[in-house]
Amino acid sequence: MAEFGIASGALQVADAGLKLAKTLYNYLDAVRKADRELSSLAREVTVTSTTLSSLAMYYKTTMLPLYTRKTW
Repeated sequence: MAEFGIASGALQVADAGLKLAKTLYNYLDAVRKADRELSSLAREVTVTSTTLSSLAMYYKTTMLPLYTRKTW
């Protein structure tokens, strides 16, 4: 009967090891995806910033003079 206890204990250790391996795999997969997502977000922020800078320059050089010009 002691053999069943040893086998049961070994199976529990193996099961815990598999669960740990799966958890670590899922964590590392999430970290890798997060890195790609952060890179994508950084590119989007750069594009948005560039677009807003261009709009600001357009407003300053084209639109603002129209509204500040004295018409009287």
